[in-house]
Amino acid sequence: MIFKKIDAQMEECGEFITVDGVLHKIIKTHQFDDFGGTLDTFTLMNFNTDIIEIYSYDEGRTFTDEID
Repeated sequence: MIFKKIDAQMEECGEFITVDGVLHKIIKTHQFDDFGGTLDTFTLMNFNTDIIEIYSYDEGRTFTDEID
């Protein structure tokens, strides 16, 4: 699987993710683990109350906005 990587980094506290230079609060997470493959879903809200969802297949090291 090849996914478009987005510019996102999780803050060290684990409560915020910066996406394209905009700070977002993690308001919901969901983890799915099946036979060694993981999918983490993060629902984020910025301080303008815009809500987005991003995904990680490597436990939060890289992020994508697409899901397969």
